Order: sequence, then C-alpha cells, then structure tokens
Amino acid sequence: MISVSAPVKYALIVSVIILVGCADKPEHARAKELLGQFSCPTANGVWANFMKDNRDKAHKYMENYEKGLQLINQPIDEVIQIQLNEFKDACDSSNKNKPFP
Repeated sequence: MISVSAPVKYALIVSVIILVGCADKPEHARAKELLGQFSCPTANGVWANFMKDNRDKAHKYMENYEKGLQLINQPIDEVIQIQLNEFKDACDSSNKNKPFP
C-alpha cells in the first residue's frame, strides 16, 4: 500500500469533489460551450475594450465556479449567457459603427 501524507490526501479529496461536482452538472457543460462563443473579428476601439471586459468577466465567473465559489445566485450557464449577450450586442454595435454610449 502507498503511504500518502494527510495534506496530500486532503488536497486530492478536495480536487476530486470539485471536479466531480462540476462535471456532473449540465449547466457547467453548457457554460463551457458558451465560453467558446466569445468572438468578434472586427471589433475595435472602445467597443473592443468593452467586449474584452465581458469575456474576461465570464471567464472569471467560470474560474470561480470551478474552484467551488459561486458568487452569484444564478446557474453558471445563465451568468455566462448574460455576458455573452452583452458581448454580442457590443460586437454588432461595433460592426455598425455605432457610438459607444
């Protein structure tokens, strides 16, 4: 039998619990899929900065969720969808050369 120290056992158990907890939830899988949709090839200027902030915020929400920290009282896929909707609206506005509000 392999001997493992208590801190290593604890870290392994916590890692498995977090990974299994996330992997079993369909909203986690959908949120990961949504993260892949943050794309706007022609954005520039202020709109590009706004979109980058939305994308970064979505990735931070997911990172916290995967660490076991759910800071918002909504399913993770809904949180990511909100950020994606704002991102896509900004992309459309940028492509139409609308002024930043």
